Amino acid sequence: MAEVNLKTCKKCLLELNLSCFSRRKSSQDNLDYYCRNCKSKIDKQYRNNNLQKIKEQKQKYYLENKEKINLAIKENYYKNKEAKLKRIAKWKKDNKDKVNFSCAKRRSAKLNRNIYKDDEYNNFVLEEAYNLSLLRSLKTNVEHHVDHIVPLLGKTVSGLHVADNIQIIPAKINCSKKADYWPDMWN
Repeated sequence: MAEVNLKTCKKCLLELNLSCFSRRKSSQDNLDYYCRNCKSKIDKQYRNNNLQKIKEQKQKYYLENKEKINLAIKENYYKNKEAKLKRIAKWKKDNKDKVNFSCAKRRSAKLNRNIYKDDEYNNFVLEEAYNLSLLRSLKTNVEHHVDHIVPLLGKTVSGLHVADNIQIIPAKINCSKKADYWPDMWN
């Protein structure tokens, strides 16, 4: 019969199999034994109490090993480039609404057309519009776009990328619109 080696954790005082323990040096004893659960808690507490010290150590290490670290990052990038690109492509395929929202947000920021950049409600409505556009496309088998009622780059007037200036319409109609389109009620 196989002999089971048990050890008592010095923190929680539970008697556990040796495979449940990690070694940790302490100033009190040369070598104490803590179960993995207790070791994790001790490490977390240490990190929380010494954030600045750890940050300084990391900064010092980085400055001393800058070239080595950058070389390792480049090697890792090129070694895993294809797998990373595949993951990104899959995520983009699975999250078309988020990709479209992000692209529109970037375009509007470039054009300085989003006056409510940090407004939670406005961003929520815009993101939901792109989600609804995708859902309508999937349900009706007709591609839909989020359209700016007053175009961002209109010939006579330029609109804003805000919740009040968007609508969800079929892509065919959106692509046939011109940048000088202005709602009939304004004529």
